[in-house]
Order: sequence, then C-alpha cells, then structure tokens
Amino acid sequence: MSSTPTLKTKPLLWTRLTVLILFMMLFWSSCSQQTNPLIVDDQAQGSTEPALEEIVIPIRVHILRSAESSHLNCLCTEAQITAWFDVVNTIWSSAAIRWDLESFVYEEANNAAEFDRIVELGRDADPGDRHSVVHSMYPLDQRLAPGWNIFFINRMAFGGGVYNPETKSVLIGETSPGGDLNPSILAHELGHSLGLQHLREPYNLMAGRQPGIEPRDKIRLNPEQVARARTIAKSGDAFGGSR
Repeated sequence: MSSTPTLKTKPLLWTRLTVLILFMMLFWSSCSQQTNPLIVDDQAQGSTEPALEEIVIPIRVHILRSAESSHLNCLCTEAQITAWFDVVNTIWSSAAIRWDLESFVYEEANNAAEFDRIVELGRDADPGDRHSVVHSMYPLDQRLAPGWNIFFINRMAFGGGVYNPETKSVLIGETSPGGDLNPSILAHELGHSLGLQHLREPYNLMAGRQPGIEPRDKIRLNPEQVARARTIAKSGDAFGGSR
C-alpha cells in the first residue's frame, strides 16, 4: 500500500523538472541571441553614414637605373611594385582611395657620385646638403604633372622613404637600413603626398617610430586624416608646400 503514493509522485516530479529544463533552455537561447548594445549602437550609426565614393589616383612609377651607383640602380620588377601597391591599396581602402599605376618609366639617375658620398657620410651628412643631393638625383622631365609620382632606387641610406613637397615626388628604396621595403612605409610616404603630417597616435599610418609597434602594424587613419587626404586627392595634384 505504501508504494502507491511514490508511483504517483515520480511522474509529477519528472514533469516539473522537464518544464524547468525547457524554460532554462529557452532563457539561455534568448540571451545568446542578444547583441552587445554598444556594438548595436556602433552598427546602427555606421549604417546611417553613406559609403565614401572611391577616389582613384593615377600615379606614375619611375624606376631609376645607374651604372655608377649600386645604391641608385633599382632592380625591382613591375610585378613586385604592383604587389606592393596591392597592399598599399588595402591600407588606403579605409579612406576609399585607390592608387592606380598609370605607367612605368625607366630613367637614368643623376648625380650618382654625390649620392654615394652622402651615403658614405650617413647620419654625419649635413641635413641641407643631404636634402639637396638626394632630391637632385631623380630626373623630373618625365613626371606626371599635375599628378603623383614615385621614384624607386635600390637602397635608401637613411629611412625607408621620403616625400619632397617641392618636387611633389616620393622617393623610396627597394631596401633600406631597416630591411626590405615594407608597403606600409610606402603607404606612409604617399600619405605625405596627400597632405598628412606626422602625429603620435598608436598604430596610425602617419606615426613615427613607436616602441613595440612594427611598421607593418601602423595602418590606421582617423576621420580627420581621411577627410584631409580625400580633399587633396580630389584636387588632382599632389600636396606641395611645407608639411
């Protein structure tokens, strides 16, 4: 007789446990489908902003050759340069700017002996002398003007590259004291051609040397930089004047 209540109670207990388990499963399922409200707000804000229209910038590539200076005699190929610019365009896609290789021009470098002299002096070279020599060795008669131009040499003696607002030209080496060409440095120098200055902002494309941060990781652009770069890009000519 005493076993009868037990037999009646167990089915009721299992029913209640089953309902409780189902309720908890529904509860956790609902929670897992909810998104962080901060992310929702960011996505909502981003979705209301119109996408930037892509700006295509033609750039003429000058490959310098020299029988007198191994530093100036660039041996990089058009395929290598195209691959570097593929990475550059990935970086600049955040500003909806794309660099289009307008043409490749092969030219003889000027003042090879003077350039080698500056290379030998290294950091001991007078800054003014170094500036004038470095920017006198690339010819200007086949420049794209107005427009953007980049000159490739074999090896930069100091830094990875440089932009000269006077000639509106980027000079960059296939190699430098820091190693082989890093496309983020190329993207950085092109940033100067779009009127961007150096700044101290972690991981920013236009930042200088930052301890613990590799050049390849400095690829960010802030909204002010994007606006400035797009303004210069729309003008149809590289930035000139004091940086």
